[in-house]
Amino acid sequence: MPRKRKQKINWAKYEQLRNLPDKKVFLALKNAVYNLPEPYRVHKGGRGRPAYNPKAVTVLILWQFYVNKTDRDYQNYLKSTDWIKQELNLTQIPDRRTLNRYRKKITPEYLSNLNKLILKQINPSKLAADSTGLKTSRKLAAWSVKKGGGTF
Repeated sequence: MPRKRKQKINWAKYEQLRNLPDKKVFLALKNAVYNLPEPYRVHKGGRGRPAYNPKAVTVLILWQFYVNKTDRDYQNYLKSTDWIKQELNLTQIPDRRTLNRYRKKITPEYLSNLNKLILKQINPSKLAADSTGLKTSRKLAAWSVKKGGGTF
């Protein structure tokens, strides 16, 4: 019986398809941020490197919460994903200290307006969640079952 030849895997296409859901969420977040005015005022002129685009940095800061990574892990994540840099037209990724400095400049009012805009886009009246199996107890599920038909 002839031996089956292994198929070559197109890893570039695999990575592209694997990141597809994340890209859709990222683009929705980017569109929401870019539809609002700038979150803070940028000081123009002076010495040093030109400031990053405030909207691009805001998207990066909010994206960190979505991917749920620490500052150092997020820095490595951004360096390994070229599509984020391309989508935001950045020549280089801001340092974690820079992101933290910009994070402090974003006001709660701006985040509230952004939240309203995102909720308007997704139409929350059609949003539903399955809560099967969720409990308000802190006990582990394995210990919460009682003999004799106990309830959860």
